[in-house]
Amino acid sequence: MQVSRSKKWASKPLLDDAGKPVLQKSGKPVLKKSYSVLQDDFFNYMRNAGYTDVERGERGSTEEHLTVTQFKVQREQERLDSLTAQADEQAQSLAKTSQTLSKKGEGTCRCAEKGHTHERSPHSCA
Repeated sequence: MQVSRSKKWASKPLLDDAGKPVLQKSGKPVLKKSYSVLQDDFFNYMRNAGYTDVERGERGSTEEHLTVTQFKVQREQERLDSLTAQADEQAQSLAKTSQTLSKKGEGTCRCAEKGHTHERSPHSCA
């Protein structure tokens, strides 16, 4: 069923915790906004139809939807943050590995730098 935007839905009175209508100073009932009533009715209909994973949005929220561009920018920023975190982790891992390798190599001969190598056992080169 398609709902026309040009039609208004009947507003319902706002109820307090006891289920009684909230009244204005003049004694008239405070009415819920018709769009909020529509959202409540839709939520209840979907729940009754077995869609238990449907959640009702926050009542009275003034949250605005993102434009397509804003949404894409937000997604790309999240992706960039994730990739930056991965790169940082890899850099730390590489630094640890390099440090471990340099500690292991501190006691070895640097003969390769001098142009000769050891066939069997290393010796002390000066």
